[in-house]
Amino acid sequence: DIGELEVVDDCFNLDLKRAKAIARGIIDRKLKIALAFPNGLRADRMDEELIDLLKEAGTYRIFYAVETASPRVQKLINKNVNLDRTREIITYTADKGIMTCGFFMLGFPTETEEEMDMSIRRRATNVDLNKALNEILVEFNDAHGGGHPAAAGASMDKNDFPTFLQRFADYVSTKS
Repeated sequence: DIGELEVVDDCFNLDLKRAKAIARGIIDRKLKIALAFPNGLRADRMDEELIDLLKEAGTYRIFYAVETASPRVQKLINKNVNLDRTREIITYTADKGIMTCGFFMLGFPTETEEEMDMSIRRRATNVDLNKALNEILVEFNDAHGGGHPAAAGASMDKNDFPTFLQRFADYVSTKS
């Protein structure tokens, strides 16, 4: 027997018809499993019907890949998420009793402190992300793809990461 299934597919909800068919299949078969989506779905590609179906199918946790609350940086990294729709869907998901988490990245090339603050405040207050997670993504030179810092030319030597973490902690403590 399978008790839990983690769907590690960040494109799971790009085709809503397919995603809904999978959820309905689990419901119709009366499978008693706990579902989680730990890889970061696009909130602006969700709809209320899919969230309702996922809840009925046993979903207890969804991570959303927001990355940044700055529209300029969204464009820079080719993410172009509809931030208003993202806020609505995250709130709807949390209201349905699904543990709702978010991935945010800070330190994109040319990102200002004000833009980082937008993401911190979006995570902390504007959106109800229960048990929210901050993800700091360290890109290596061979990383690529839309929605990642490398798409905007970022890279960080792993030896610089402890310094970056300290600066990040200092930044967050001054904004609290």
